[in-house]
Amino acid sequence: MRLRVPALTVLVVFTLGGCSVLPRPASPPRYHDFGPATVPASTLSAPVGLGGVSAPPWLEGDTIWYRFLKRDPTRLRAYAENRWLAPPPRLLAQAMREHLHASDRPRYRLRLHLVRFEQDFTSLTRATVVVRIHAMLLDRAGLVWAQKLFQLSGPTTPDVSGAVDGLSALGEQAAKDI
Repeated sequence: MRLRVPALTVLVVFTLGGCSVLPRPASPPRYHDFGPATVPASTLSAPVGLGGVSAPPWLEGDTIWYRFLKRDPTRLRAYAENRWLAPPPRLLAQAMREHLHASDRPRYRLRLHLVRFEQDFTSLTRATVVVRIHAMLLDRAGLVWAQKLFQLSGPTTPDVSGAVDGLSALGEQAAKDI
């Protein structure tokens, strides 16, 4: 003898039983920035203005990147449920503006190119954050007066909190150093 169960009965059982045929909706992403400004307001203005911050295409989005150096060092991976509030070049530009206090007509322009902004795992329990920025100082005519590659890194916890905290700190430190 074959037992027939109406479709409505199956639906009621799943609904009342707390089971669902549909997948759970994804958690909304958590957004991060460098945190509140730590630079005291200054009345002095610098002869340098920010001429822009550029980056490779993969750093123009809001993704927080990491890589496993021992297993797959050429593959960038993204934290799934966490994002930057703005692309890293914009966050860095904001930090730079807070440190520059530029005059209305600066004598020089600082142009930055963000090369790396990511977390590197050396093992499952050890991680480092890395920021690499190429800085150029240009005069009003666009001639390069000076240039330097800034490389900052530091140990951090091997999770998204370590990536966000470490990269935020290095972004602020880069703004101070530059």
